[in-house]
Amino acid sequence: MAMSSDSSDPDREPLSPEDAWEQFALTVRNFALAPPRQDVNDAMHDCEAAVENGERPSAEDIQAARAALDHARALVEDHYAELAPGVEPWGDGVGSTVPHGVMIDHLEATGRYSVEKVSNRREASEADQ
Repeated sequence: MAMSSDSSDPDREPLSPEDAWEQFALTVRNFALAPPRQDVNDAMHDCEAAVENGERPSAEDIQAARAALDHARALVEDHYAELAPGVEPWGDGVGSTVPHGVMIDHLEATGRYSVEKVSNRREASEADQ
C-alpha cells in the first residue's frame, strides 16, 4: 500500500478508496494516541526531576506515572497490537496493572489464595499425569 496520496509526486500511485480510508484511520489513531505518549514523558520527567533535586518522588508522582503507563499500555494493546502482523493483543487480564505481590496479599486476605491450596492443586495435577 502506498503511504501517501500526494499528487505532487508523479512516482506515487493514487490510493484506492479502501487504502485511503485505512490511511485516514491510522492518521486519526496516531493523532489520538500522541497525548498519552506525552503524559508518560511528563510523568517520568516529574519523577526524574524530584530525584535529580535530591528529593524523593511523591506518592502523587508515582500514581501519575503508573496511570500514564497503564493508559499507554492499554492503548498499545487496544489499538496498535492488532496492526502488527503476528502480534496478538494481551487484553486486560486480571493483574495486568496490579503488582503480583499486592494481588497475592489481597487474595490471601480474602481467603482465595494460600500456599497450601496451590500445593494441593499442584500435587493433584501431578497425580493425574
